[in-house]
Amino acid sequence: MKKIFLYGTLLFAVWGMVSCQKEDEWGDGDGYVSLSINVPSEVSTRSSGETVSPDAFDPFAVRIYKTDGAKELIRHYHAYKDIPQRLWLKNGNYLVTVTLGDSTVSKPMERVRTKIQDCCFCGEQAFEIKSGQGNNITVTCTPKETVIETYFDPTVDAEFDTYRVCAMIRDTFYVNDTVSGASPYYTYRTNKRVFFLVPNDSTTLSYCFLGDRPSSGKESIHQHSKVTFEPGKKAGYRYLLTFKYSDDAKRGVKFDIKVQKAWDEYDHYYAINPDPSPTIVGDGTVEGVPYVYPGNATAAYTLTSSSKSEIKSVSIKVTGGAATRASGLAATQFSVKVENPTEWAAEGITLDVTNRQAVKLELAPIFFQKYIPGGTSTINITARDLNDQDGIADVQVLSSGVLSLASCSSAADKWAAKGEIKSVLYAQDPQTVEVQYRESGTEEWTSVPVTVSGGTTYTTVVTGITGSHTYEYRLLVDGEQAGTARTVTINGGWQIPNADFEIWSNISEMWLPYENGGEQWWDNGNHGSIKVKVNVTTEVEGKRGSAAYLNSQKATFLGIGKFAAGNIFVGKYITTDGTNGVIGFGKPFTPEYRPKKVKFWYKGTVGEIDEVDNTHNPPVSKGQPDVAQFYVLLCSNMYGPHVVTTADTKTFMNLESSTIDYCTDAENDRDKNSRNSATDGHIVAKAIWENQTSKSDWTLIEIPLEYTEYGDETPNYILVTASASKYGDYFTGSTASDMYIDEVTFEY
Repeated sequence: MKKIFLYGTLLFAVWGMVSCQKEDEWGDGDGYVSLSINVPSEVSTRSSGETVSPDAFDPFAVRIYKTDGAKELIRHYHAYKDIPQRLWLKNGNYLVTVTLGDSTVSKPMERVRTKIQDCCFCGEQAFEIKSGQGNNITVTCTPKETVIETYFDPTVDAEFDTYRVCAMIRDTFYVNDTVSGASPYYTYRTNKRVFFLVPNDSTTLSYCFLGDRPSSGKESIHQHSKVTFEPGKKAGYRYLLTFKYSDDAKRGVKFDIKVQKAWDEYDHYYAINPDPSPTIVGDGTVEGVPYVYPGNATAAYTLTSSSKSEIKSVSIKVTGGAATRASGLAATQFSVKVENPTEWAAEGITLDVTNRQAVKLELAPIFFQKYIPGGTSTINITARDLNDQDGIADVQVLSSGVLSLASCSSAADKWAAKGEIKSVLYAQDPQTVEVQYRESGTEEWTSVPVTVSGGTTYTTVVTGITGSHTYEYRLLVDGEQAGTARTVTINGGWQIPNADFEIWSNISEMWLPYENGGEQWWDNGNHGSIKVKVNVTTEVEGKRGSAAYLNSQKATFLGIGKFAAGNIFVGKYITTDGTNGVIGFGKPFTPEYRPKKVKFWYKGTVGEIDEVDNTHNPPVSKGQPDVAQFYVLLCSNMYGPHVVTTADTKTFMNLESSTIDYCTDAENDRDKNSRNSATDGHIVAKAIWENQTSKSDWTLIEIPLEYTEYGDETPNYILVTASASKYGDYFTGSTASDMYIDEVTFEY
């Protein structure tokens, strides 16, 4: 008994004609509509006709919309029996839409349907209602998807003992994808119809014909081909593939394509040679047995055509991993013609074409180093003969190499710049194994030995891995690179919110560097100076977008004139106590990586000190140059801000120390009496910039972060302060000093 199989995505359409017969649905309408739903009769002459009623579909939906003005749904029927024979409506324009069946697909195999009722058909029709008139409306429903049907002529059944067609909707046929379920398929038997829901972006049906004929002593036939869907002839169209056998060597097993929509036909003819497709043997071509690449070896293959043909070209495609691509290649795919067998020799691909019926293909170690990543990959080798028949081998490769590079997961490890390189090793008894890595754009590799034990996957801890940087990494086995080198960008690298000073608000004529009611990171001394209608810090045009303008000046408050430095800081202005400010410097934060430097754009004027408050005993006097200042402190073991009250110099910041005081009062309870109550804060790193030179143009300032004896601790608090006059806490400075600052960023 002959057996017929078809794996693939094959379907066709069957149509029937029905009409609605129900009682009238009366109302106060001006006219009526009678609705018929048309599912056209089958076009194919080989199959017996079959009709299918709309009520055989589930779900079923008929919707009627009023289209005068905004589109408005006025009727919705969920069952065929509920539709009245006459539906009375008001005068106007309408649209009826019909949806029969469900096109929902959540996994590949759901694209295969064996009943026409399981497919989705759609149609719509516009109509107009006029007083005293009726309308007989027919809505023709066509498939929402492309329909594909396959037919085997009796000549095929007579010639072959067993045969099958494997097909899938894609550019190239891969048998492994039917086995794994990555692409939908169906086992075809005589007269069994299959409907396949073809995605809208599909362009090609690829398939292979496999026919065995041992009873006649003839060779088996194994041929690949494809059908390209015609543009504009997809959804709602029917593709009929007819296979017919002929002893004519030029015609052989052939197939006709008929593309049909309703009663309009489009015919296409294709022929394929009956000679067997080329065969491929070599490393990893035994189905189900992966090729374990030993490293520093050449993989060899023999590509054999039939006795009546020759090999004319070979293509090699790598899938299953991101490979380093040679310059100028659009993808990891190569095509080699026998006329130019060494075209890709530099990539490790060569052909020996001494015998064009048995071409030799070699893939050298450089090919594996450049295009085969560590882990599991597939090399697809396609040999094409002069009859345009393809022989295909999918070689599953297990190769040593690196898999991934990532930061370690714990906060402490990230702060310590620790990372992990995972690699896979298949080499037997290697002498040395090591991972190497470097920052992209640098020359020198850092090497770390891999401790080899049982198994194949290894994790190696490396250092110097930080956010916002790109790294290259690779595996070396006995001094030779195994697998491709890979590249990864480590995302992250914390930045201060609104450090570009784009967000401002103006509340009762007071400029504040945050949105009213929004997140607040920066603050300034305007809370105090605004009492005499002075803003020492405002928004101005910056290097890019907005910037902060810090303007030192003298302000009179309660009859007392005091110097106020232009300033901006991370923290919060707590309150004004008499003529003194109470300020909480710093905010809690959670860093990931260790910053190397802080950068910002600056311009400004540094004046000569003309205001001195001797009651505070400032360390400078009139006539000396003022000092513009910017500093960053990263602190650990700190659980509240460092509070400064300008009435008490003992609270002023000591930038020489590696410890810091802080206030443990609850955030909402801080007032003019808030004071630093803890002394165990640690300064992990500091960046301090002091300037006495005026700059009229925007200048990029870069300050390295210097790490203290607490540098291994992960910080939890950050302090950032900029001031046009360093000694502003002492009410001392120059009224000529100002400072523009923009784009504060950390570099990692």
